[in-house]
Amino acid sequence: RSILMTIAAQRPLAGVIAALGNMGRNAAIPRLVAGLSDDFTRHVASAALLKLGTAARPMLIETALRPVPSAAGETATSRRTRWSAIGLLSEIGLTAEQWFVLKPLTDASDVRLAALACRLALATNQPLPDREAAVRGLIRLLRSSDWLLTLQIEGWLAESGDLAVRIINRAVDAGDGLIQNETVRRSLLRVIAGSAAKNLASSSALECRDTSSSRPAGPATNCPRNRKRA
Repeated sequence: RSILMTIAAQRPLAGVIAALGNMGRNAAIPRLVAGLSDDFTRHVASAALLKLGTAARPMLIETALRPVPSAAGETATSRRTRWSAIGLLSEIGLTAEQWFVLKPLTDASDVRLAALACRLALATNQPLPDREAAVRGLIRLLRSSDWLLTLQIEGWLAESGDLAVRIINRAVDAGDGLIQNETVRRSLLRVIAGSAAKNLASSSALECRDTSSSRPAGPATNCPRNRKRA
């Protein structure tokens, strides 16, 4: 173990990071988190940290909060590491107290970091006011996101389902100027359309179960309302 730790400290190769991860030892967490900073080791380091789960959470929180070398002069590597840390926390989960510490990141000047922090509130099912604020934050960030982040934000809003639709409708009813932004408007139309399609699919699946349970045994018709009654 000490040999692997030494090699990882000197030259964090993907194979070394993977081997450390396979050990499942909490002592490897600092090296695994360091592996998030390198394009070649990020994937295996992320997988290993996910396996360690909540044990990795304190260091991931610390990493997400700490720009290197400083907030004013943060490097691109530091930003990518923090993005990865927040992404992992979205999967591992947070307590309400831990979320309170990370919540200020929703107002970060880095657009992707702020978006990931908003998603963190949604993914970890934080209190409703915080989730509502996160949806509003994601909508606001659509004005300045690049095309890839825009697609991701649309997906995160769609995942939040009725919550996002309600907030979008409220903004429309209130005449919110943000909704008048053409880029934002197009994105939100896609979110609403996607949510409607998802609800329709869920409704259709439910109808299929209802009709199949009440129908006498016979050849299946793969529903969509029993293929127009076959």
